Amino acid sequence: MSRKDLRQDKSYIWYGTLGFADPEDDLPFSGQVSYSQDKGIKIKILTENPELLDEDESLVRSMMHAYVSDSDGFYYLTLFNVFLVLTRSDGKGYELVGSAEMLVDNWVHKTSTIEEFRAEYCGAFEDFLFPRSIRDRRVMTLSNAEPVICSSGWKIAFSDNSIATFLRDENDFDSVFWTRNKNAMKELKSASADVFAKYPNDIHRRKNLSLYISFKNSGASLNCYVKRLGYWEKFIGFLIDDRISPVSGKIVFQDNKVWGDSKTKTTSVVFSHTFAYRRKRSEAAHYHFLPIKISSFFDQADVPSLRRIGSSFDKWIKVCEDSDWKPVYRSILRSFRFENHFGDTPQFASIFSDISAFLSVTDGSEKGLPEELIRKYASERWKSEVSKFFPYARKYADFDKFLGEELKSIRNSIEHPADDERRSRSFHRMLRENDFKLHRINAYVTALLLKAVLCYLDVQDEDVREKFLFRFIDEHGSFRPI
Repeated sequence: MSRKDLRQDKSYIWYGTLGFADPEDDLPFSGQVSYSQDKGIKIKILTENPELLDEDESLVRSMMHAYVSDSDGFYYLTLFNVFLVLTRSDGKGYELVGSAEMLVDNWVHKTSTIEEFRAEYCGAFEDFLFPRSIRDRRVMTLSNAEPVICSSGWKIAFSDNSIATFLRDENDFDSVFWTRNKNAMKELKSASADVFAKYPNDIHRRKNLSLYISFKNSGASLNCYVKRLGYWEKFIGFLIDDRISPVSGKIVFQDNKVWGDSKTKTTSVVFSHTFAYRRKRSEAAHYHFLPIKISSFFDQADVPSLRRIGSSFDKWIKVCEDSDWKPVYRSILRSFRFENHFGDTPQFASIFSDISAFLSVTDGSEKGLPEELIRKYASERWKSEVSKFFPYARKYADFDKFLGEELKSIRNSIEHPADDERRSRSFHRMLRENDFKLHRINAYVTALLLKAVLCYLDVQDEDVREKFLFRFIDEHGSFRPI
C-alpha cells in the first residue's frame, strides 16, 4: 500500500463502517476507531439491535472488521479481542464503547496462515543490543546471525530494514562524504566511476537503519504469535530492568487470505497493551551502562551466535507458563513497578513466598527458607550491606541463617503484629514501621531473588549478575531529592 504503515508512537482516528467476522453478527454498524499511546485502541459503535448484548449489557467478540477513513484515505482494519459495553440508549439506538487488544491494517480471516511476525523496538532495546557508537555495524552483524531456535519450535531472528536514496553516479558522493582534502574526494570518485558504470541503478545511500525481531512458527495462530511477543518483551524487560514496547509491528501472511488488498502479503499492526507503563528517564545515556547486554549470551566475545539466548528464552517461557513458577513470575512483574510499593508491608511479606516457590522449583527445597537463597546467591558485599540494618549481626557463627531469621522476623511482625511483644520483636516492629528502611531492605531482598532468576536463565557471568543486583537496588531502593 502506498500510504505509510501504522506505528505505535503515532495517534489515529477513523470513522466508517464496522462489523463482526462471525456470520451471526454480519450486520454493519456506523462507528469510530481510534488509537493513541496513552489510551490504546478504542472503539465506539451505534446499533439498533439490542439482541447483540449479553445479560450484563456487554459485547465480547474475538474479531471485528472495519472499513473506515481519515485524511490519509480509506483503511481496511481488523480488530482482535473486542470488548464493548452499553453507554447510552435513547429508544432510537444504542451506543457501545470499548477497546481491542490489537489492530491489523487489513482484513484478516480467522484461518489466515502467518509466515512471520516482526516487531521493531528502539531506545532501551537498542542499547541492550549494541553501543550506539557501533550501532549500524552491529545491526548488520546481528541480521546475518543464525536464527535463535527454541525447543518449542519457534524461530527468532534479527533482520535489518533500511530506508535508502538512489545514487546516480560518483558525483553524488558530495552529499555523502565530506573532506578538506579535495584530492581524496577526487580519487574516491575516480575509483568508483567504473563501479557505477557497471552497476547502474544498483547503488543506494542508506538514510536510516532499523532492526526487526522476527518470530516464526509454522502453523501457529495469531494469538500464539501475540503471546510469544509478549513473553519476549517481558524477557528483555526483565534483563534491562525496564519495559519495552514495539515502535511498529508487521505480519507476513503465507497465503492470499487477506481481504481488502489481495496483492498485500505484509501488513502493519499496533497493540493496545504497550501504552501502559513507561518509566521516564532524565539521563539520555542511561542504558549505555546496562549490566546485561546481548553479548552476555554470545558463546564467544563479539561472535553473533545466539544459541544461548534461545535456551534462556525457553526457560523464560517456562517461568511465564508453568503454574509452579507463577509466584516468581508475578514477583518479577512487580519489580517493574517497585517504586510504587514504597512502605508496602504486604508486598514485602509476599516476597518470602516467592523465594520459597523459586527454591522449590529450582532446588527441590521443601522449606524454601530465605537463608538458603542467601547462602547460594548472596555475595559478601550484599551480606555486609544488609547486616547494617541489624546490630550485632557479625557475632553469629551461621551468618547466613542469622540474616534469614532477621528478615523472616520482619515478615512475621507484618503478618502477626499482636505477637511482637511476646516474640521479642520490638526491633523488627520498628523496622517495618519505618517506611524508608523497609523499602530499602525490600530492595535488597527483591534484587537477590532477581539475581537468582538470572542464574536460572543462564546469565553466567557472576560479575554481570552482581552489577545487575546493585543497579536494581540503587535505582529502586534509593531516595533522591524531588
